[in-house]
Amino acid sequence: MHVEHNQKIALCEFGEELGLIAPETRNRQDKQKKVEQILSFVEEIATVSRHYSKSKPLQLVDGAAGSCALGFFIYHYYHGLIGRSVQVKSIDTNAALMQKAANTAHRLGFSGMDFQNGDVLDLETQVQPDVVCGLHACDLATDKVIALGVRTGARNILSVSCCQHSFRKKMTFAPELRFFTEHRIYRDRMTYMVADSMRALLLEMVGYRASVVEFVSSRATDKNAMLRAARTNLPASRSAIEGYLRLRDAYRTAPRLEDYLFAFGRLPEAVRT
Repeated sequence: MHVEHNQKIALCEFGEELGLIAPETRNRQDKQKKVEQILSFVEEIATVSRHYSKSKPLQLVDGAAGSCALGFFIYHYYHGLIGRSVQVKSIDTNAALMQKAANTAHRLGFSGMDFQNGDVLDLETQVQPDVVCGLHACDLATDKVIALGVRTGARNILSVSCCQHSFRKKMTFAPELRFFTEHRIYRDRMTYMVADSMRALLLEMVGYRASVVEFVSSRATDKNAMLRAARTNLPASRSAIEGYLRLRDAYRTAPRLEDYLFAFGRLPEAVRT
C-alpha cells in the first residue's frame, strides 16, 4: 500500500508545522532527508496494517522515540488524513523530550497519543500492539524495541537500527576476511549485516516471519535496512536455529536480543551457550 502523493505533501506540510523541516535553516537538507525516512516508514506501516480490522483503533508503539517525530507522522496520517482511529504510544528515556512531545500533542489536539518516560522494556500497555516500531534506535535500544514487540505479542515489528557499538565491540572476524575488514566501511557494513541477520533468525525462532529490506533510498540515509517481522506463531525451525548458531560461532558475538528473549523464556534451549 502506497501513501498517496497528496498525502505525502500534507505530511511534509505537517512536518514544517512541527518544526521538523523549517523553510530557512542551514540544516534543511538533513531535515528533508529525515522526513523522507519517516514517510517511507509510514508507508511500511500502511502496508503491513492494510488488512487489519477497521472496527477497532490501530495500536502502535514507537520505542526509543526520541523527538517522537515518527509517532506524530503516524498519528496524523491515520487520524488526520485517512480518518482511521489510531492510538500511538511513544516511550523514551529522555524525560524532557517526552514532556515536549506531550505538550505538542496537547496543542495539536492529538488525544490518541501517549508518552512515557522510561526504558523501552519497562513499557506497560493494556492493549496488545498491532505494530511495535523503532527508527534508528541507538545501540541496545534496537534490541529492546524488538524484544518489546515479542513480549507484547505485536502482530508486526518494524525496526531500523542505528549504531551497533555493543555488538561490534564483541565481534571478531575470521582471518580470511581481513582483506575486507581492514577497510572500516566494509567492517561497519558487515557488522550491520551480521547483527540484523542474527536478529531476524532470533525472531524466526519465536514465532515471527522476518526479513531485512531496504525501506528508503541510501540518498536519505546509509542506515536504510529495515528488519520487518510478522507474527506467525510457528515453532522454531531447525534451519533458523542452525543458522543462528553458525553466525554466533563464526563472529563470536550475539545481539543483546538473545538475552532478552531468554529472559522471557521464549528461545529453545538449543540456543543457550
